[in-house]
Amino acid sequence: MKFTTEIVALLLSGVPPFIESIVIIITKRRVDIVSSVVLFCTLVGVVVTVATKNPLLLLVKDSCLTVGNNKVSRSLINFQTTKEDLEKLDKEWLLPGVQRETKVICLVWGIGLIFESILRTLLNLFSKIELKILVNINIAFPPVFVALLGLWTYLYILYLEKKNPIDVITQ
Repeated sequence: MKFTTEIVALLLSGVPPFIESIVIIITKRRVDIVSSVVLFCTLVGVVVTVATKNPLLLLVKDSCLTVGNNKVSRSLINFQTTKEDLEKLDKEWLLPGVQRETKVICLVWGIGLIFESILRTLLNLFSKIELKILVNINIAFPPVFVALLGLWTYLYILYLEKKNPIDVITQ
């Protein structure tokens, strides 16, 4: 039994994060980067979905959020660290190899998240999978990719510790 259209159901699923973003902006009395990206992508997704009457385009919005949050994550690090944390990071940055290994980790994470976003977008736009299943795939993809990237990072740091125990990021 169908209670509503697919477009309305997907639009309604975007209401909680949209409201959460507005509440964060109001309560903190400043524009948060992640909240701004969520609001922008949701608004664009809603307009495009309603204009084209294609519910799959609202799922693509989530891929835009992945890329958008990936692009602003460096800014968030600067906003959420204390002065002592920044001083410690500056000292660690001077250690030989830390810059190189940090760039490798950032590159792998960036490529991994962009790959996940592209894969999810292609799946949403071109697969013949039923919408209910696509919604579940869209929910599962980001945490699975982040878990895989986290596992890779953990194993990579273990490898670095064995390779050269004095010159690793975790010290």
